[in-house]
This record gives sequence, structure tokens and C-alpha cells, in this order.
Amino acid sequence: PTQYTQIRFIKEGSTVKVSKALLGMACIAALFGNACDVQAKASMLVGGLAYHVGEQTYQWEGEEHKMKVFMPMVGVEVDGYAIAALVNSYGKASILTTTSFTYPVTDKVTVLSRVGAMSGYKDTPIGMDVAPFANVEVDYRFDRVHAVVGYIPPIQSGHAGVVTLHFKYDF
Repeated sequence: PTQYTQIRFIKEGSTVKVSKALLGMACIAALFGNACDVQAKASMLVGGLAYHVGEQTYQWEGEEHKMKVFMPMVGVEVDGYAIAALVNSYGKASILTTTSFTYPVTDKVTVLSRVGAMSGYKDTPIGMDVAPFANVEVDYRFDRVHAVVGYIPPIQSGHAGVVTLHFKYDF
């Protein structure tokens, strides 16, 4: 049987169940990536904020709810592959997995696109256990800390997408 641990986001009151094996592998990759392979690049992801362009509320089961602006997230990225636990815009616990394609602009600015999948949308207007994920980001590096502004295109009608902000720390 798989053993799970829970990550609790106190402010939002949501809990994410994560496989202990998966969480352990992510931590090992982040902490020892450079020691195992000198080419590996590992970063910690933290965040974030989200602004929903167009609609700030949604209807669910006959009630109107506000979209979340503060979305706590913690994750790890190794060589362009990322996994993160977060609370999504609907206040649901989510796991996000992505791969990224980077386009350096200067030594401090990189434009990138991420594609992947995100859980936690079953009991929302999106109605999927796992939803596709795609975005475009601009990453500005301050030495080992990065500020990352992104845009997620709309997945449902009535919305014009989401502008996001999160941070990244290079190990």
C-alpha cells in the first residue's frame, strides 16, 4: 500500500495528500541534483498570486464564489521538469506537473512555456479530475532568486485567463 503524507495550507484550510515516495524523490532531486549530475539544475518553487482576467467569481451548485487570489504553493523543478503542491483558484488542493521550454532573452530574463497537467478540478465548473495545463512565463533572475510572471489561457468560457506570480530559488 502507498503511504501518504499531508501538506496543510493553514490560511486556505486545504490539505494536499502526496505520496511519501514521490515527496521524498522530489526532495532528493532538489537537494542532490547537482551532486549526482553536474549538469542538473534544481530549484524550489514557492508562491503564488493569481489574478483572473474578466471574471473574479464563479457559480457552483447554485452559489456564487470568489476566485482565490492567494494560492500557496511549494514545489521543485529539476532540469525543466516540475512538480508542485498548491491550492488552486477554486480553493481545492492540487498537484501540478509540468515540463518547460525555455528561450533565454538576456542573462537575467528568460521566456518560457510550460505544459503539463493539474489535479483538483473535479468539483469545480471545469469538472475534470486532472486538467491540462499550459502557460507562458517571463522569468527575471536576481542571482539565485527568480520572480516569475505568467499567463494561463482560459480553459472555460467567460474567463480571459489568469495572470500569475510565483518565485523560484536555485539550489
